[in-house]
Amino acid sequence: MTKRKPRKPKPLTRSQLAAPNVLSRVFSKPRLRWSFRRIVRRGKDDLVIHPLKTPILVAFREQLCEELSELVPSGRWHPTTSYLCLTYKRTGAFRERVFPTLIDGLVGRCLIDVLEPAITEDDDGKTFSGRSHFSNDREPGDYDDWFKVWQDYTAAIDEAADRGGFSYVYDADINDFFPSIDRTRAIAMLAQRTGAHPSLLELLRYCLESWLPRFNYSPMAGIPVECNDVSRLVAHNYLKSVDAIFKDNPKCVYLRYVDDTVVFAKTRKAAVSISRQHHLELRQLGLNPSAAKTEVMPVRKFQAARQRETNMKLDHVKANQDIDGLQDIVNKWYGQERHTIKGWDKVTRKIYSFAGQLGAEILIERVMNDIQATPAVAEPALRYLSRFDLGNEEVHGLAHIAQDKNLDLAVSIAIAHCCADARFSMECSQPIADMALPQIRSTDDRPGSGYLRALWLLVVFKHGDEQQRNDALCDWHSSNDPQWRLHAILVALADDKLSISDAASACLLSDSDLQLTLRLCGAVQNHLLEETQTQGILRSVVRQINGCYSIRARDLPLVKIIMDSSRDPNTVLQWVKTVKERKAGRAIRDVAVMRHVDEWHACCQIR
Repeated sequence: MTKRKPRKPKPLTRSQLAAPNVLSRVFSKPRLRWSFRRIVRRGKDDLVIHPLKTPILVAFREQLCEELSELVPSGRWHPTTSYLCLTYKRTGAFRERVFPTLIDGLVGRCLIDVLEPAITEDDDGKTFSGRSHFSNDREPGDYDDWFKVWQDYTAAIDEAADRGGFSYVYDADINDFFPSIDRTRAIAMLAQRTGAHPSLLELLRYCLESWLPRFNYSPMAGIPVECNDVSRLVAHNYLKSVDAIFKDNPKCVYLRYVDDTVVFAKTRKAAVSISRQHHLELRQLGLNPSAAKTEVMPVRKFQAARQRETNMKLDHVKANQDIDGLQDIVNKWYGQERHTIKGWDKVTRKIYSFAGQLGAEILIERVMNDIQATPAVAEPALRYLSRFDLGNEEVHGLAHIAQDKNLDLAVSIAIAHCCADARFSMECSQPIADMALPQIRSTDDRPGSGYLRALWLLVVFKHGDEQQRNDALCDWHSSNDPQWRLHAILVALADDKLSISDAASACLLSDSDLQLTLRLCGAVQNHLLEETQTQGILRSVVRQINGCYSIRARDLPLVKIIMDSSRDPNTVLQWVKTVKERKAGRAIRDVAVMRHVDEWHACCQIR
């Protein structure tokens, strides 16, 4: 008998949000089943991600629904410390980005999903807040992702700039916005706007406080810069009182995207007056405009700095799938001195994004130079590069850049992701593994560097031979970084260098991420999963990656554990044959992945 698919839950009404049993509704088993299924089907990667996120949600969905539906409403669940990465901001300062554990992230998303409609109900084309992750409760069209919302915001700016009578612009950005938010006031503002019951809001506050970066046990002020849109929507609501002062004023055009505010005024005097009033309203919230990013200027100067003409040409090129037109834009854009152009990196990121969507190879030779010259474009440039078949030239370029110990951590992680999941020719595997080994042995002590080492470990597992894999794991217990330890244990289990019992003994104080990993790997090795669960995991790991079907490097260790442990060799043999026989656009073109598939096929036949 086939299982019935979860039904989409109805949005909560204001009266249901205000009811004492609201947590039982938010964390009911049907809602959780729906959310987990949506995340498995549509989930996207963050800078830091649990290596077994999808398999865990496939194998343990019912158990997690059962446990969370009981623990959260009863007040017996609690969030844990998040993982910290220190990355550069465009200004040259640092940003503390935090990544909650897998379960914490799921709980946080469930909370913000039910609050979002009330937070954004008056976003009427003047205030904008996009999401980096989809809502589990709403369909596309009811809400939009951050890029679509950003495009709407910029279109509203262009419309206002073309409107007659508004000649000056007040362009403002808030200094250290998230760290400056008063958490108590933020929760009170959410209570006023949403009418949600205190139990829901207190759980939300508990999560935000638990995820804040801590140094010597001391939590930071404000709210964390986290990856699940929880802080983003809380911060958006925090500025609603400022919006109310300006949105309906006929003497100006007020537009805001998160903490970026643009106000069009008729005269310079009026713009200066607005800037003063805006400053005072922000100060009442404990906020302060950034002196470096706040300015009153003529509309013409403002539009020129936004590179409006180039952006309009890019939009036209994308709409018409015009690769030749994109080539013309690239030639003109790169013919200028980048350091003289305000917003050079923003336009270049857009160029890389569009070129990748069009499958145009016109930027491949520029990637390495752009990564080094302008780190802010590194992530989209590497995503673009990963869409094409790569060879030794790209390996040498990436190896050269990866050696730079002063490289932004986010850029280093993006390089490791590229080496892990891009498609390289056969002869590249050994050089890639050789490149990864020094990165694993690095003494980098920056917050988040353990995750970087973990990614390079996955690179060695995918591309390396037995000796290289032994070298990569020889000192796996030398660091207490939770992400390094999590990945090292997973790879050691896959390579039969560690037993589940020994792994559990080595991690008595582990967090829920590692506990879930041990739980899943132990269930596989001890034949505790139902056959449908195993088949579900195997189906989930083959997906589109960088434009083609493949298996991510992070999924390879678990698949190997399944291959080595399955009590039904015919099941895994059939799956391997299906993977090998995929044709045309569904075929796996990553030769390093297919090398693993061939090894699994040979082992299954022997068994």
